[in-house]
Amino acid sequence: FRESSDTREAGDVIGIHGVSPWSKIGQISDDTNWIWTKNWKAWETVYCRYATPPINTLRATCDNKMTVYVDGVEQEVDGLSDWRKESQIPLPSDIKVLAIKCEDVGGKVGVLASAHNDAGEDVLVTDGSWSCSIEEEEGWTEPGFRESSD
Repeated sequence: FRESSDTREAGDVIGIHGVSPWSKIGQISDDTNWIWTKNWKAWETVYCRYATPPINTLRATCDNKMTVYVDGVEQEVDGLSDWRKESQIPLPSDIKVLAIKCEDVGGKVGVLASAHNDAGEDVLVTDGSWSCSIEEEEGWTEPGFRESSD
């Protein structure tokens, strides 16, 4: 896979969970934001990733079609093509990287995800700490991928 990336940028917060034009979705945290790349356009696909602390279950959606990867392995779960519903993805205790591919098919765009620990505290929310790119780079879903060359 590619050693480093110059196309990745901090996820740009484009909306707040539960605020129009989107409604509240499932049990995804209220502190979660819809993210995308800066200067977004409809009909793009975005590739967002997050190096994560230990968590049990990811709750996520994307406007419109979502693919979720855990340490480079694609996850098969219900609801990946319905942005109005959360998908629940069980996560292994030793997860290193969570990656979400979201394909927009027109209109609004966004990736929305959260996870909490056993005490119910948010340990992951989509926000500016994620890195996103409109270019799919080799290895971007895997733990060894370097975010940038600096």
